[in-house]
Amino acid sequence: MSLPADYENADWSSVQYRGIFLNDEEELNAWAKLHTTDGTIGPATYRSVFELILRLKGNYIWPAMHVNAFNADPENGRLADEMGIVVGTSHCDMLLRSNQHEFDPWVEKKGYTGLLYDYSLEENRLKLQEYWRESVEQNAAYEVSFTLGMRGIHDSGFRTRAIDENASLSEEQKLEARVRLLEKVITDQREIIRSVLHHERPDEALQVFITYKEVLPLYDAGLVLPEDITVMWTNDNFGHIRRYPSKQEQMRKGGTRALFPFLLLGARSLELSLHQQHTARSDGLRAAESL
Repeated sequence: MSLPADYENADWSSVQYRGIFLNDEEELNAWAKLHTTDGTIGPATYRSVFELILRLKGNYIWPAMHVNAFNADPENGRLADEMGIVVGTSHCDMLLRSNQHEFDPWVEKKGYTGLLYDYSLEENRLKLQEYWRESVEQNAAYEVSFTLGMRGIHDSGFRTRAIDENASLSEEQKLEARVRLLEKVITDQREIIRSVLHHERPDEALQVFITYKEVLPLYDAGLVLPEDITVMWTNDNFGHIRRYPSKQEQMRKGGTRALFPFLLLGARSLELSLHQQHTARSDGLRAAESL
């Protein structure tokens, strides 16, 4: 076999963002306490994790969320950017916040009283926007993905007390109100991103909407989602992807992605994992996948 001296062949993955989610990371945190000077999952641990991702031909991470907040140590974000890792956050942590370890300390630091993580209460909105804005500002210099929408702190459901307690609304009207509220959340979040990053258009930053648990019925009830946002389709926590994009959804400018946990509520069989990933690709999940 011989090749001409000027032969060149460049190729790349058909999946743009390929990475891992450090979820239920308590055992990794125990390792970090024993083997690093950080005393928790921090820069020393993340350096090894980022190297692992790169060796696996990946480029993306959702960092640990149960033991600490990624933003708590600015070196975490700087290191990820230096090593070429794109950082995002899970379905319950919006705009690179880690609510379980950031929201209450932030509220206490600001001296706010009575602030709830609930956008249906209008008195909360400006403060929640401030909370999100500071995270975008901290990560403005890095290549990241911004999770949009809203769920409750630590994987609890979308909190909508003002709607839930409105006795004048029927159940159908409450569903419609939640859909419109979620649209308002996303609109305000995109304006935060645009203004902080000084973008002329909101689609200049990578943004992801995740159809996890109670969010999928809201999406299917008519949520209007800008075309540039990547939609992430999730599985049912037992290994089966809940829904695949329609032909029209496959044409979205923002593309599609799959969240597929291998270890959640028991191990997955390799056969099921392989089948679901092949099905996801053949059914239009074309732009990005996160495992």
